Amino acid sequence: MPINEQEVEECDGSRCERGRCVSMSQVCDGVRHCEDGIDETPESCKRKHIVCSKDPLHRGCECPVGQLKCRNGQCISKELFKDGHPDCSDGTDEPGQTTCSDYLSRVMPSRLCDGVLHCHDRSDEDPLFCKCFAKNAFRCGKDASSEDYCIAMDMVCDGIPDCPNGEDERTCIGLSAPQGTLPGTGEVILRSHGVWYSKCYPTEGHTKSDLEDICREVGFIGGHAKQLPTPEKSYPHNNLVVDEFSDIPLNNNTNIRLRNSHSPIARATLDPLANCFRLFIECL
Repeated sequence: MPINEQEVEECDGSRCERGRCVSMSQVCDGVRHCEDGIDETPESCKRKHIVCSKDPLHRGCECPVGQLKCRNGQCISKELFKDGHPDCSDGTDEPGQTTCSDYLSRVMPSRLCDGVLHCHDRSDEDPLFCKCFAKNAFRCGKDASSEDYCIAMDMVCDGIPDCPNGEDERTCIGLSAPQGTLPGTGEVILRSHGVWYSKCYPTEGHTKSDLEDICREVGFIGGHAKQLPTPEKSYPHNNLVVDEFSDIPLNNNTNIRLRNSHSPIARATLDPLANCFRLFIECL
């Protein structure tokens, strides 16, 4: 009796010789679900790899919680990554030189080049690999010999030069002024890990010499410096909170240092119990 194609269930993975459909998540997972083993053949693994490379969020391309993905699409336990024994059929769980991005590419690929620095070794936001992919990336200056070069905003003013010419560590103090205010007038602000926030000084008063030094620091070298009255009598103190890296032991051989952050890793918070002496200044 001829089979009506409309009556055949659509199969997004591999169909066994006897007609059973093996789901995409079970294809190339190291277990034979078809009696003929067609779901574990190199051809099936390659087909899954092509589908998942084009669409990592395709149904069945994500590994279950506690597992990571081999390059060929096979899922294995996270504990088997870099344990000294190849467990992926293609051996990709045993890379020669392990970086944090190697691990994320198999466990959470969406966190690569997302504009948030997750890895302590910075490999997940490598500018040579990520280019200017993230929407909120910091664009470094470009000379005639270089292409566009971007870094994660979290890497701006973190004490480590990442741009080829160190542009990311140059403008870490500035002036914030309401629209319509003359240039060189405003509140002194700092930037750390890409976040701008009010600079709090230990005292309210400043000497003329101190004010001139501050003006030079924000880029005004004319010599004129004048402290302006603050709009409010007091302000809550600013605290910059930066998420810490954690050591994630995968097995006895391998630790990965990363942050489990979905949003920018630094944020300014206010402490209402402490006073902040903010500085409003005029520089010429």
